[in-house]
Amino acid sequence: DLGLIEGPCPEPGLVVQPWLDDELLVVASPMHALLRPPALDGEARREALRDAVWLLREPGAGTREAGDAWLLPLLRAYRRSITMDSPEAIKQGVIEGLGLACLSRWAVQRELDQGLMRVLDTGLAPRRRPCYWVLQRDKPQSPALREFIALLQARRAQRAPARRRAPHKP
Repeated sequence: DLGLIEGPCPEPGLVVQPWLDDELLVVASPMHALLRPPALDGEARREALRDAVWLLREPGAGTREAGDAWLLPLLRAYRRSITMDSPEAIKQGVIEGLGLACLSRWAVQRELDQGLMRVLDTGLAPRRRPCYWVLQRDKPQSPALREFIALLQARRAQRAPARRRAPHKP
């Protein structure tokens, strides 16, 4: 009856409403070589990021498209990558040290808080993206659906003043 999506949707048969903002992060295992001193800057950092193994969503996935739009102007290409079909698989791969990933802060916040992952500084400006809720334009809404929509709207109202979240400190 209702979908939560991570990007705009031009489908005329759907009602599309802004919901919350999300932030994309590049994450790594705390033991990843790029998190150890000496810290790299400029071209050395870009080259190290290009050479890293990247754990990616499948082409067409919203997070993949947003991540590509953010990272590929810097990297030009992923020289080594593994494609996975779920954020959970990618998170486990990052935790196990298989590579870097670009994932939603919402998807990885628990792992960041637990110290299982760390945010890697890419040198790029932070990447935020809007999320939306959608429903069919002409479909009747049940009382339960109307109540759920009210919860989504209330959550948006709660988050509106605090849209910018402080960066995670390891």
